[in-house]
Amino acid sequence: MERELPRMLSDLEGLIESGLSPLMALRQMSQKEYGALTRIMRRVVSLASWGYTYDRIKGVLEREIPHPAALMVFKLLLDAEEGGGDVASAIGRLRDYLRDADALRGELQSTLRTQVFVVYLALAIFLYISQTALSSLMAPMSSSIGIGISSGSLSYVRSIMLGMYLVEALLGGLALGKMTAGSAGAGVKHSMLLALMGALYIMLLG
Repeated sequence: MERELPRMLSDLEGLIESGLSPLMALRQMSQKEYGALTRIMRRVVSLASWGYTYDRIKGVLEREIPHPAALMVFKLLLDAEEGGGDVASAIGRLRDYLRDADALRGELQSTLRTQVFVVYLALAIFLYISQTALSSLMAPMSSSIGIGISSGSLSYVRSIMLGMYLVEALLGGLALGKMTAGSAGAGVKHSMLLALMGALYIMLLG
């Protein structure tokens, strides 16, 4: 509905400006393809032809249309059919608003995807640096120069770093859920995926 609504409003505005009433415009447009909106237009035209009052049609639409903007459009058309008014300009303003909102939504999704990538990349870098520090620096030092770093100490340091990673994975995943879906609970899947990524990395390194 979000994808087809601006195009439907553009066509609707043109038909109403040409002199058609809102209901006649819907009847003509119902022969075209506007995705799920086509079914709704045919539903409105059918109910009106059966003698349903406009208030009764609105009640049916409230139960059948899940999209708030689409519901508002059809209610506006029914009000205009019943009481008149400059519906073409109202439809034009609504169309412009929906297009601007869609563009803003696209920019927001692009920014959120970048944030998700940054969190995953940061934790991957943390894994790499911590493992590199342990395997390339501390292990040779403990074996070649006697500075008292035992294998048990290395295991202890490794477990601390793993714990730090898991905490970061949990908090980072919850933060991603809050940013992308508005709820920290939605970030549990990110937390689990980040934790799985760390476990696989450690398993592969043995």
